[in-house]
Amino acid sequence: MPTSPEVRVEQASSLCSLGMRPLLMTGFLRQLLMEHFAEKDQIEDRSLEDYLWTSGAGSNILIESITRWTPDQAGSRPALIIKRNGWRVDRRGINDQIMGIPTRDGYDHYATFMSGSHTIFCLARAAGECEKLAAEVYRHLVSFSSYIRRELDLHRFAVAEIGPLSGLQESAGHYAVPITISYAHEEAWTVKPHAPKLKRIVLQTYEP
Repeated sequence: MPTSPEVRVEQASSLCSLGMRPLLMTGFLRQLLMEHFAEKDQIEDRSLEDYLWTSGAGSNILIESITRWTPDQAGSRPALIIKRNGWRVDRRGINDQIMGIPTRDGYDHYATFMSGSHTIFCLARAAGECEKLAAEVYRHLVSFSSYIRRELDLHRFAVAEIGPLSGLQESAGHYAVPITISYAHEEAWTVKPHAPKLKRIVLQTYEP
């Protein structure tokens, strides 16, 4: 009897020790998908159980970032190609400074919110095969979205859209379904002045 799918990306939160970065999210999504397709028992749709990922040229499914995609991989199917979209800064205060909370350290504390998205392109040679592959991917992401949000210390992680099935212009007879994942996190930092804070201001009359 097949086991239930699970997340096996170890120490996911350690990826964000320096704060969330676009490249880190790309790497995390790639690792998450590789782990899912690495074992037959992890795959929910039994008709896709031969889509096993392995490192090297013998893999039955290509899982790669669009920035590392090469022309010789153009016909590799099935495939999951990961693309980063834009990030937006959502400012919540004047100059991003945290106001109204007294601090004893004399430092200036700042925070802002960053929101962004990635798109996973599910590619296959047949329309039905492409739809099944897309369903496998988005169901895995939806099922573990709460775990991913908590492990990566995000405010939001969710499947935002499953795009329409469409044919690929560069590969006749091949199909694609885009899946967009949205997420948001807080970016916080502290500015430590080198000089002590000014304690008082004395005004004097100046006479030339």
